[in-house]
Amino acid sequence: RAMLSQEAIEALANTVKNADSGRKYLESKLLCLIDGPYTLTHLISILFQITQMSGTIPATVTAAIRAVAFIMKDHVADEMAERVAEKATGKVADRVAECITESFSAKMIDHVIAAISPQVALVHSASQSLVASLAQATELHAKIERERDEDENNIKTAAERIEESADTLFSYVETCQNAIKSLGPSLDVMQDQVNSMSQRISAPMPNAQPPASHPSYSSIVASHLSPTIDKALGRAAIRAREILLNPLPGESLFPPDTPKHDIAK
Repeated sequence: RAMLSQEAIEALANTVKNADSGRKYLESKLLCLIDGPYTLTHLISILFQITQMSGTIPATVTAAIRAVAFIMKDHVADEMAERVAEKATGKVADRVAECITESFSAKMIDHVIAAISPQVALVHSASQSLVASLAQATELHAKIERERDEDENNIKTAAERIEESADTLFSYVETCQNAIKSLGPSLDVMQDQVNSMSQRISAPMPNAQPPASHPSYSSIVASHLSPTIDKALGRAAIRAREILLNPLPGESLFPPDTPKHDIAK
């Protein structure tokens, strides 16, 4: 007879119509574990148990069921081997990748460190210079603040001193003004007296006689000496001041190379 399709066989009237009814039927016949997982290995075991349900099952049916069970068993073994191989291959690949990554990472880190070491040194040097500059700037700022405070204090002190000096000067000026005001009448009286005395002095005195002149000693001596004696005294005075220069015979008074200005001296 012609073989039916899978859909036609599934549509035939039977107690088992779907997966749920199939589970219930197997559990009712004690062919599977109740509430157990229906793995491929479990289903193979169920097939082998079905071949032992009744001795009236035709040998061809039993052989066919056993054939399917063995094929499924081989398929399960192949799948398990593939899974183990995949896992092993994956682990090996992961380990190789990890080793390569570690080696590459170590070399990369060494290269990166070697490449950035000069820049790191420059950055460190720049940071130290910046720290020193900041310290100097802070110190300079503090110094400027101190000097500004001192200048403000000095300016304040100078302003106070100027104010005190101005007050003192103002008091002196006021005192002088008061003194001048108090001396005003006395000065007027003194000015009147000075004017009166000036008028008296400038007025001509009656019967004024010129003062008598007294003769000097030279005029008295000259009046009592004759002209001859006077000339003799003059010559004696000149002779007392003369210097006689008597050079040696055959020699000049000064050396021949003596300059004229030395001779004049």
